[in-house]
Amino acid sequence: MVRLFFLIVDAMKFISSKDNPRYKHWLKVSQAKVKHEVLLEGTHLCEMWFAQYGLPEQVIIREDVAQSATGAGDSQLQALLKQLGAEQLLVLPDNLFQALNSVPSPQGILFHCKVPYSHEIPIPTNTSIYLERIQDPGNLGTIIRTCAAADVEAIYLSPACVNPWSSKVLRSAQGAHFSVKIYTHVEPAVLFTQNTLPVYATYLSAEASNLYKTSLPQQLIWLLGNEGQGISDELIRYADEQIFIPQSNKVESLNVGIACGLVLFEQKRQWLG
Repeated sequence: MVRLFFLIVDAMKFISSKDNPRYKHWLKVSQAKVKHEVLLEGTHLCEMWFAQYGLPEQVIIREDVAQSATGAGDSQLQALLKQLGAEQLLVLPDNLFQALNSVPSPQGILFHCKVPYSHEIPIPTNTSIYLERIQDPGNLGTIIRTCAAADVEAIYLSPACVNPWSSKVLRSAQGAHFSVKIYTHVEPAVLFTQNTLPVYATYLSAEASNLYKTSLPQQLIWLLGNEGQGISDELIRYADEQIFIPQSNKVESLNVGIACGLVLFEQKRQWLG
């Protein structure tokens, strides 16, 4: 096994200069300056991508990983490297590798990927979510992970939402990006003028119904709004029903990620069995 690993190492390409054109491009990608491209950090996310989409554009590994027959002591990483073609592997010294990562102690692998992107915005046929102006990466990551757990078909993001492929969102979602379809920069009119599913909004108003006293459709679109301002007047007009989540008057509102989980799993509970 050791001999096989070093045969792979011999076929790797080493980049040692920060002025290398390919490295300069990766640096821009890591700073979110390149549309529809991303660097996936760490073994888990890279494994999830490889299982879903196959080989990325490039596989970037840290020099100590390339020089170690045991994958720097990481058996999970070593197993992944054995599945990858040597021609895909590009090796960086620690200082250059670190500059591409968003965490202080990164694992030794990055995937450079082209983000799955579609110019066509399909109309959902099963439960989906439309998010308006979600700003916090942690909240969006939680929502993506929750949607994957609840078997949501698709997540539609308004033009002002945080980038779902940013490093913070990716870390928060823990690979859930690969279990649910995500569409970005979706204008409400594009989606809702053609939509045939009922639309339910989490919204505080005199017309809103108690979540736990409402019979929810098996398939619908949920609307969730900005952390501070909620759903805008422009968006609420597309809602067929307004829903509130009963809570203690000791707090002003629920976190949008928590609210997402409550409405999705209440809907799921109602249709179990």
